[in-house]
Amino acid sequence: MNLPETAENKNPATKQDEDAKAALQTSMLRATVERAEQLVTGAWKLALISGELGFSVKVEGAVMPPEGFKPGDDIRLEYKKGDHPFFGPFIKAHLLNA
Repeated sequence: MNLPETAENKNPATKQDEDAKAALQTSMLRATVERAEQLVTGAWKLALISGELGFSVKVEGAVMPPEGFKPGDDIRLEYKKGDHPFFGPFIKAHLLNA
């Protein structure tokens, strides 16, 4: 017997559904690292170039890859839609040339 779909008997969202929904709510900024400096607080200060635009960002250590970044690395910074691409806060930092 099939029950009508209600809030009580709906199937819980799958991990893939949750990941897809999260991806729709984030934006990406791709850049190349010119300088990378880890601060005493554990955060990183990155000098980046994206296209012809150079800028600096501060990225919390918790969202950085364990090995950090070095000059010449191609990276992608992930941030929530609506947040500022140059000021963050950033959700995740990805190394693209690994």
